[in-house]
Amino acid sequence: MTTTKPKIVRHVLSLKESIKLAKFIESDYAMSGKTDVDFAKRATEVLGFNVNSTHIATNRIAQDIPSNKQVAMDQVGNHLGLLARVQELEEQMKKLQATVSKLVASNIEHVRLK
Repeated sequence: MTTTKPKIVRHVLSLKESIKLAKFIESDYAMSGKTDVDFAKRATEVLGFNVNSTHIATNRIAQDIPSNKQVAMDQVGNHLGLLARVQELEEQMKKLQATVSKLVASNIEHVRLK
């Protein structure tokens, strides 16, 4: 019994297809907000030839366009950082409010004693 390895099928784009894809990525990728996989599906529909996520990633990297997935992750990180800062500020405000309340209460008590 011999086992055969599955055949790997590679889809190589023609030069004309590569140029069309490069222009499409340059004009639409960043604004789409889509991952490479989802953008490949969109490119296949729009351009009329098969495109996979490797085509997108390779072309995008060659054009120095950051991955939308990484940009989204960075934005989440920024949001989490901002949320942490807001929580810190809320804690500081609570402490200040407590201090002000004590000062006002002691001032009122001081005025009553006079």
